[in-house]
Amino acid sequence: MSEVSSEYVYEGLLRFNYFPMVKELRDDIPPLFSTEQLSPQIGDELIQYHTNNNRKDGFDQIQYRTTRFNNVLRLMHIPHPLPFVLLCGCIRDNWEKLKHICTNDHSQIKPQKHNDRRIYIFRDYDAGRVVVMEKERFPNDVKLHLSLSHGAVYLVDADVSACFPSIYIHAIPWALIGQSKAKNSRSKKEWFNQLDIYQRYLKRNETQGVPVGPASSNIMNEVILGRVDEELAKKDYHFLRSIDDYKCFCKTREQAEMFVRDLERELSKYLLLLNAKKVEIAPLPSFSKSSWVTEISSRLPFQKKASERAIVDYLDQALHLQFKHPEGSVVKYAARALVSKLTPKTAPLYCLYVNQLAFHYPVVLPILCEVVKRFEITQNTIKAEDILTILNRQIDYLRSDMICWTLYLLSLVKGQLPEEIAKKIVKTGDCMSMATLLAISQHENAVIEYIKKLDLNDAYELDRNWILIHELKILGMLQKTDFEMYAEASGINVLVQSNVSFLIKNGIRIDEKEDDE
Repeated sequence: MSEVSSEYVYEGLLRFNYFPMVKELRDDIPPLFSTEQLSPQIGDELIQYHTNNNRKDGFDQIQYRTTRFNNVLRLMHIPHPLPFVLLCGCIRDNWEKLKHICTNDHSQIKPQKHNDRRIYIFRDYDAGRVVVMEKERFPNDVKLHLSLSHGAVYLVDADVSACFPSIYIHAIPWALIGQSKAKNSRSKKEWFNQLDIYQRYLKRNETQGVPVGPASSNIMNEVILGRVDEELAKKDYHFLRSIDDYKCFCKTREQAEMFVRDLERELSKYLLLLNAKKVEIAPLPSFSKSSWVTEISSRLPFQKKASERAIVDYLDQALHLQFKHPEGSVVKYAARALVSKLTPKTAPLYCLYVNQLAFHYPVVLPILCEVVKRFEITQNTIKAEDILTILNRQIDYLRSDMICWTLYLLSLVKGQLPEEIAKKIVKTGDCMSMATLLAISQHENAVIEYIKKLDLNDAYELDRNWILIHELKILGMLQKTDFEMYAEASGINVLVQSNVSFLIKNGIRIDEKEDDE
């Protein structure tokens, strides 16, 4: 593995791992959003700009609610560009002191180079702890698991309770130089204190929690849990960690219980806790996959291209298994497994079936959008009114990601969003859902009306809607004087002047559209 340089990390954080794009298949957010125009050069301009424009109380961030396979919501955040760039710049400038996290043998997901230039990619987990592995990594991961489990009798499975939201920011310097030294080194000019300061600056200068979404938070997580790993390794435990999930292979029950106690003790040094409900000590050997994965995989049509009957039968079987295994992401797994077996002839029926599933299992929407786009599915197959039925349900449950994905699906089949539903979206105050309206060029005026009602004296409220203010300025849909003081003080004008957009409007970047004209 080639060494990850400071400049590679800086560019990766800004352009490819800023918004929630850490999943292997990028299904947290639709491809209407991109941060690729936020180049290191523009990042440096923002850093320079900040030296003369300092908001002492820090910034707030956009809330983005994502949906798990069981429809439980997970709160993610999209930080304001200015404090995010400041943190990323600090990580770059001090990478030599941080890059040890890349060589932690116990951590399975750490900063590294990827073909798409991201520095972090999560291999997806379902509730049964089944890893959908990258093809080239699968043999090595299985070999590692088998090697560690050889001679072991028990497997400990434990994870940190609400890890990212629970991280105590001052614990970052503790992990970097030691608690005692950090408490006695309070100078703001110290590099470790700079990381502390800029991490807090993302979120109102609060000391609790790092945002879930940007890969900068994963770096901070690796800094802290890496130290926990070091202490556990000294006691000769055979264990692995994936983000905040620990697996330890033990020879006796007593050793397994001791690992749990030692893990709790080491976490407590950084004010973190184990999730008591998820601590499990199970006898080995264990299956490498959950039973439903083995069963649904064995039923996948063996032909290179599946027939319509085979597609329907397979999805029917997935539904039966989903009811039997509510703890697993069976329907999503099956919908994804069929994608490579579709043809222009079979794709319409697949889309019709999966569209019906999406009402109950909205996690299939990103997969459906992918197939609809690839095979140019129209309203002859998926009716706009059916999509709107799904959309209303997502709005009712305030699922940010699924509102965005459903709007994207509607745009792919060239459907129109009724005004009353647009108003319903605006009424939620969900920033990214409204940004999606801008991206698909529908009901922009409703978004403008919402923005103009924001309290200009409440900087945090403006921060929670920063992407709307920024994109409306880029699109020329706001008067020049609207939000000018905020845009100037928060660095948004720097991005506007550089023509940096975070939307791919109607599938076309704004700068590309201008070039064509």
